Order: sequence, then structure tokens, then C-alpha cells
Amino acid sequence: AARMDKAWDYSRLAALRARDKYAYAQAEELLERASIAARSLRDKIDRRDLVDVQVALGEARFRLGRNDAALTSYQAARRQITDDPVRAALLHKEEASIYYRQGRHSVALRSIRRGLHLVEPLGTAPAVTARSRLEGAYAVVRENQGRYRDALAWARRSEEHAEACGDPAALADALEAVHGALSMLGRDSDRAYGEEALALYGQVGDRVGQSRALNNLAVHAWITGRGQESLEMFRRAEVLAEEAGDTGGAAATSYNVGDVLVRLGRSDEAVELLRQLLPVLSGLGVEDFTAAARRAL
Repeated sequence: AARMDKAWDYSRLAALRARDKYAYAQAEELLERASIAARSLRDKIDRRDLVDVQVALGEARFRLGRNDAALTSYQAARRQITDDPVRAALLHKEEASIYYRQGRHSVALRSIRRGLHLVEPLGTAPAVTARSRLEGAYAVVRENQGRYRDALAWARRSEEHAEACGDPAALADALEAVHGALSMLGRDSDRAYGEEALALYGQVGDRVGQSRALNNLAVHAWITGRGQESLEMFRRAEVLAEEAGDTGGAAATSYNVGDVLVRLGRSDEAVELLRQLLPVLSGLGVEDFTAAARRAL
């Protein structure tokens, strides 16, 4: 038992250090060890600590592109939560992120709605923050479905609740969702939503968010006729995703680089990039990008 106690404590602490350095492969290995140790210590371990380990394991697996394993971890964590509807709701959001990556948009929306059902009756600040995050995620899925007006409506709800709760990370997500929907609708705004979101992600130290914001700014740059600027932004976004250990995000952004190269008439560069990238995208289960890469080739 003493050995298992040490294994539990050491593996958890070492995994957190690895995660903070974006070393997700190492974090996953350590968290799996912690999970094994926990089976022998279940009666001695605080259930909240078990949930923390499963959530961290889900995040590590998601960043590594191990979608099904990540989903299993998030669902295991959520099943252990009986008295924290806010945390359970946010785990529904994480599960939706996996379905979204897999191109299962309807399933992603159902998962988000389940989360909203948990927090909408609550008036606490954490519940309002969670509601904003869920609404922003809903907006992103609707945008990807081509339902831009509905996406904007959900993004505005997210913005309203983010402003109300005063959470900078939630506000960054909300502003990013508004920016994406406005860009796809071809609408101008006096407010620089995308740039504000990028700055907020920087303030909270969210490199994945910074990469995502730069991706959307790059899309807007392309739509407004700034092709070379768009390419440069996509490349910066790819670097940020790689630095953050976001394997799936880096691969998706690399596809965006290839797509812009094709549109700029630099086909030889694009074909070489996409041929190398295709097996990576397929292995990660990024279905929309895999299909698009195949069409481009």
C-alpha cells in the first residue's frame, strides 16, 4: 500500500509538471500510472482528486490526437461527479470538442445542450462562466455547419454572459466566436473582435487559444483579399499550436497553410506539404481536414 501511495503522489505531481511544459506524451504516461495506483487506493483517495486525474488524462490524450481515449477519460471523470453541475457541464463541453474534431457535429451539439441544461437554472458566477463557454462552443459548431446567423446569435449570448461573469478566458472564447461568425457573414464591425480575443488569450497564457484566434484572423485576411498576410498568420498559428503540444491543432493549421498555398498558385509547395500531412490527419481522426486534403491532392 505504501508503494502505491508513493506511486499515486509522484505520478500526479510529475504529470502536472509535464503538462505545464506541454509535454503531453509524458503527462499521459504518468497519469496512466496514477490511475493504476488509484485502483488499489480507491477508498483512501478523495474523489475530486480522481476526477482531476481523469480530466488531465483526457486533456493530454486530446492534445495528442487520441480522440477515443480522451473521450473515455472525460466520460469517466464526469460519471464520478455527483455534486458539481458546473464541472459536469464543462466536461460535456470537452466531450463536444472531441465530437467536433471527428466531424460529428450533431452529437457535439447534443453534448453542449446537456451541459447547458445543467447550468442554465443556476445563477452563480461559475455557472454563468460555464454557460458562456458552452454557448461559445455551440456557436463554433454552428459556424462549421454553415449556419452563420445562428452561430452569431449563440456567440452574442456567449459574449453577454462572459461580460457578466468577468472571466477573461470565457470572454476570449466569446469574442473569438463572434469574430468567426461575422467573418463568414462578410460583416464589418467597429470592434476588433479577433484581435481582442488574441490579446486575451495571451493574457491568460492560452497558446492553443492564441493559435485558434490567429487561424480565424488568417481566414478573415484571406476573405478580405490579403493572401500573403493570411499565409503568414497561419504559419504563426501553426508554431503556437506546436509549442503548446496541440498535435491536432497543429496538423489542422498545417492543412490551412497548404490550402492557401494552392490558392496562391504555389501548387508544388502545397502538394508536397499535403502529401506529408495526409497520413497525420488521418491518424488523428480530423475527418473534415483529412477529406479536404484528399480532395486537394
